[in-house]
Amino acid sequence: MLARLHFFRDDVYKQAHVLSGGERVKVALAKVLLSDINTLILDEPTNYLDIHATDALESLLKEYEGTVIFVSHDRRLVENVATKVCVIENKKMNIVAFLS
Repeated sequence: MLARLHFFRDDVYKQAHVLSGGERVKVALAKVLLSDINTLILDEPTNYLDIHATDALESLLKEYEGTVIFVSHDRRLVENVATKVCVIENKKMNIVAFLS
């Protein structure tokens, strides 16, 4: 899992206080994806991630067997991962797309 998120060799031994923002996000994502949780709620999960980590996250979320609910302005993530798109406007939620 860590290698897929681009943690290699000595990276896996870094102490938390020396991790960059992106590395902290990747560690947090790895922890929840490896846990026994059946629903993930993610707010802008690609923030602080480089393109390689974003690609890995997309792949990991597609493979995830539970439910994933996420908010994102990352159109590529939405198009590649979401199966339903909901829009909230005027205090009402509407499903606007079913994606495959």
